[in-house]
Amino acid sequence: MKKERMNIGIALNREYYRYTYVMLYSLFENNPESEVHVYVLNSDLTQENIAGYSNLAQRFGAVIYDMKLVSSLFENLPLVQSRWPVEIYYRLALVDILPEEVDRLLYLDADVIVNKSLYEMYHSDMKGTLLKACKSHAPGKQPFTDIRKKIFEIPFSKGYTYFNSGVLLMNLKEMRGQYHLQTYLDALTSLNMEVVTPDQDILNWVHWQEVEYMDEDKFVDSNRYNLVARYAASNNLSYEYTKEEIYIIHYAGDKPWNGDALHYYLELIWWEYAKKTPYYDILLEEFLLETLTHSGMNEIFGALRHKCKNLEVQNMELKKTLDENIQLKKSLDECISINEQLLNILEKHNIIA
Repeated sequence: MKKERMNIGIALNREYYRYTYVMLYSLFENNPESEVHVYVLNSDLTQENIAGYSNLAQRFGAVIYDMKLVSSLFENLPLVQSRWPVEIYYRLALVDILPEEVDRLLYLDADVIVNKSLYEMYHSDMKGTLLKACKSHAPGKQPFTDIRKKIFEIPFSKGYTYFNSGVLLMNLKEMRGQYHLQTYLDALTSLNMEVVTPDQDILNWVHWQEVEYMDEDKFVDSNRYNLVARYAASNNLSYEYTKEEIYIIHYAGDKPWNGDALHYYLELIWWEYAKKTPYYDILLEEFLLETLTHSGMNEIFGALRHKCKNLEVQNMELKKTLDENIQLKKSLDECISINEQLLNILEKHNIIA
């Protein structure tokens, strides 16, 4: 029986090669019923890097395409290098660079884990829909900066909910002829280059009237197709539930492999997939080395020690105050007892009625 095709788009640089390998492993392992075609948008991956991905793909009957872009086209765009790598903008060129045969594509950030089959989501009805994504926050609870509130003033006033572009199902067949890379660059210019998360803000601004949401009634800690792991952990979503029910886990923000961050239990799932790859030992070694030597972590632990010391001092002061209160109560009890005795004497001698 011939497998149905699933087109996947990713964008990365050489620094992210091993982390993306873990993501790809999770994707291939959990989608055996699909013939997965991965379009790798990059500027600096070597032939050896692409061969590594291709060898992995062949084990699962998947296909890798090396899609080289000229990074200089994007280097002058906002926040490049200062905060974000230039590759974050590459997804905006998907409509232009992919072949006509690719009429639908699922874009995935490199910092996700595909934990279950995406067949149902990928082949869902997209008639009349250009994009499908997951809501970033529940309506009315969008903690955005003043810049983003200004950008989305009109959409937000009409009840629009911002989406996370880390998991994005794109109807390329309908988008062709309507949207191009230049469309998004023009939008960026119209926003005076003021963006917070460049590609995501642009996609939200351009397509806010053309997006449908996956898991319409679910937000942040329970969204099956784009679970933001740190939000889920802070909302006490269990490891067991996540492992069994969540399709895509998104490690936005601090990464599981970074030693210079405070970590949480849902990162165990990323490491479980990493352990299946040939890079597990080096990833673990780098993580431990960074954890043990990073000055930032030493500062965090130093701050915690200082805080504990302050708490200890506060506890000693509270104990002293408590002891003083106990002594005061004892003295008051003695005074009350003496007063009661005096009253009895006065009453006995008819001094008071």
